[in-house]
Amino acid sequence: MVSHVSPAPTQLPHSSIAIAAFSTVVKWYDFTPHLFMTTVLSRVFFGGGDASVLTALAVFAIGYLLRPLEALVFGHIGDRYGRRTVLLGSMAVMAPRCWPPPCFRPAPQSARPPGLCCWDCVA
Repeated sequence: MVSHVSPAPTQLPHSSIAIAAFSTVVKWYDFTPHLFMTTVLSRVFFGGGDASVLTALAVFAIGYLLRPLEALVFGHIGDRYGRRTVLLGSMAVMAPRCWPPPCFRPAPQSARPPGLCCWDCVA
């Protein structure tokens, strides 16, 4: 007679569940203020009106829809080269892009579109 022994099911540690829950909250908080402030952002950066609200929502949609693509790309690189490499690489890509937004001027004060105002910081 052959007896089969099956291993006991493993459980996730409570700390892993807590970290996953916290990171999910942070991820959704990243998008929530953008949606709540759409009308304000549209008036300040795109001049107001229906078209500016749609433009502000389009900026949100692009960021929201690119998340899965980013996960595929960085996940593949992480599997191949390690998480540390991906973390440092993504930080190197994101860090230089953090300084232009403070240079954006409100739309009524700018003769150029808001996306081009970041060049004022360089010049």
